Amino acid sequence: MKYLGIVVLAAIGAAIVWGCEKRQPAAPSSPLVVQLNWLHDPTFVAQYILEREPNSNVRVREGGQGVSPVGEVLAGRAHFAIVGADIFLQHLAEEGAESGKSALVCIFVDFQRNPVGWVLHPDVGESLGLTQGQAADPRAVAEWVARHISDGSLSVGDKRGTESTAVWLQWRQAMGLPETIGLTPVGYDPSVVLSAPKMLYPVYLNEQPLKLSEKLGRAVVEIDPRVSGVKLYGNVVIARRDFAASNAAIVRDYQTSLRNAWENVRDRPREAAIEVAKRYTGVSAEVVDAQVRRTVEFVFVGTPSRAAGEMDLAEDGLWAQTLQALQTGGSVKPSLTRKQVFASLVPPP
Repeated sequence: MKYLGIVVLAAIGAAIVWGCEKRQPAAPSSPLVVQLNWLHDPTFVAQYILEREPNSNVRVREGGQGVSPVGEVLAGRAHFAIVGADIFLQHLAEEGAESGKSALVCIFVDFQRNPVGWVLHPDVGESLGLTQGQAADPRAVAEWVARHISDGSLSVGDKRGTESTAVWLQWRQAMGLPETIGLTPVGYDPSVVLSAPKMLYPVYLNEQPLKLSEKLGRAVVEIDPRVSGVKLYGNVVIARRDFAASNAAIVRDYQTSLRNAWENVRDRPREAAIEVAKRYTGVSAEVVDAQVRRTVEFVFVGTPSRAAGEMDLAEDGLWAQTLQALQTGGSVKPSLTRKQVFASLVPPP
């Protein structure tokens, strides 16, 4: 298998011209600002652990409606940002910079597996004959759901133009479903599931199913694409290329500290859940604890577990698979090449 380490090491270049305006690198001053891509939730637990450490210079900034993590980093208002791998690759494709000249680089892969999956109200499952035994077996659930999609008794919700489309296309192929199956456009509010539509609703499996189950008083039916062989990255951490080039030691220290923080979460999930609960309100302590433990599963994948932040730099590895899946799903332009992607990666030491 061919590796592209040399390409990656060559990725960090000199100062970047973004558009027509030449900007100065963000100063490596204290604090180091980390911009989240959404409101506080267990997805960002390792950043919270970093922020609470004695003498920490990391400051976590909440995202939300109207906040562009990519824009915050490009403007120098944040040193690092959490975004989906799809958002990072979309930016590379839209920018169209030649290999090694992109404005952004990826320095860490938070989620080694993509968190997108689907849920179904348990009443719908029961009405269509899903048994308790089937519901307890993720593979049996996938096969049962695929049959009911084929016969038209279940539809599939999709957040058009996002990673959910890429996940669906991979899963559809893995399950042998016909290409003629249509998708139903949906928004970002999973509470729709509470009304028991006969539709698979896309969610982030590390968080939303657990909240929905608590509201219902019983478990929702979860469809996890990974059990059917779907593989692509989830959240990643990005920085400006010029900042990373001028502050290599700071970036390395942050990567190492973030890896250690994830290991801390893995080893002490209950303590980590308490830290999350300080920012993430309106959810019971039991659910927060379960969400943190499930989030850890997305960071440390496989046996033996992968190291937190690890990047698959094989030519046909997970970065290449993620790119192909997102291009097939239509969320990333086909013009973006593997060479451009690999030249925009700065893996942890």
